[in-house]
Amino acid sequence: MEFASLVGLFVEYGYFLVFVAVFLDNAGLPVPGELVLLAFGFVARAGQVTAGWGLLAASAGAIAGDTMSYWLGRLAGTRVLHTYCPVFDEEGRTVGTDEYRVVVLLRDVEELSNEEVADLLGLSVAAVKSRLHRARLVLRHELAGLLSPAR
Repeated sequence: MEFASLVGLFVEYGYFLVFVAVFLDNAGLPVPGELVLLAFGFVARAGQVTAGWGLLAASAGAIAGDTMSYWLGRLAGTRVLHTYCPVFDEEGRTVGTDEYRVVVLLRDVEELSNEEVADLLGLSVAAVKSRLHRARLVLRHELAGLLSPAR
């Protein structure tokens, strides 16, 4: 793409293009929002568009995309997880034995320390770390299978 056509694209659709690209990127779709911002910055430096308006459009797109993701998760999160990510069960809990599931939920979701988890479950800190490590290995293996291009 020539510089003149890039400038023309951003002059005509620039702010809207930035908003949409950042919105879709923050909403979780594989849209290269960062590359659009980089190109927009290049055109803004040339003086063809206003950087401030582009920054405002990018910020609005990011807030709108994140807000949409939040409400999607809040209203349909368990359905989405169950449909697209089989390492979660119908209630949104990670697959695995209860001893691993509880440790992962307390440590990673509730953000308790290893010591706090150990106290709650009546385990040693070493046992909590061991179960957490094993549970994360299972999740990593399951997620790798989901994200590999062979599927």
